[in-house]
Amino acid sequence: MNYQEFLDTLPDESIEPWVSEAALAGKAIKENLSVEPVLFLGSGSAKFACAVGKMGFKTLALEISQEQSRIASERVRENELSTRVIPVWAEYDKLKFDDSTFPLVVAERGLLSIAENPGKILSELSRVLSPGGRIVATFFKKPFSEIPLNPFPSEAEFPAVNLEISERAENDEAVCLVLSKKRQG
Repeated sequence: MNYQEFLDTLPDESIEPWVSEAALAGKAIKENLSVEPVLFLGSGSAKFACAVGKMGFKTLALEISQEQSRIASERVRENELSTRVIPVWAEYDKLKFDDSTFPLVVAERGLLSIAENPGKILSELSRVLSPGGRIVATFFKKPFSEIPLNPFPSEAEFPAVNLEISERAENDEAVCLVLSKKRQG
């Protein structure tokens, strides 16, 4: 089963703007997926983490919501992915991983658009990202529901955390950036 076929078998998560954000993130994840482990931050029900697990990659699905982490655990169990996908319930701005642990990090579901301190999270993501690694980060373009949005980061903010924009894609609802960590030396 390929990535898209697996996503298509999962329950419909068709609430805007998430469906628009997911289309951009899914494409960027596929294009940047080459080594493991992969960290999914803001993984919600672990839909993308399970899809990547089905492709044979080890993933950590980190979620701040205890309820979403529980749902992710059920999804992992139902899809028999417990050796590939590990749901983790934890804070986003205090990651308990060593420096340079992950070659690919995915900040899903517009997490950086709605987080209380997106700069601190971005700094932590850069810390745990391997040199030359990539972050797939999605941002919402306009407010929805009762959730206020953070201002979209300017390109000038990324060098401060040793990141640069290597790819950008957008649609009416969301922007997806692929950020590369500069190699040392």
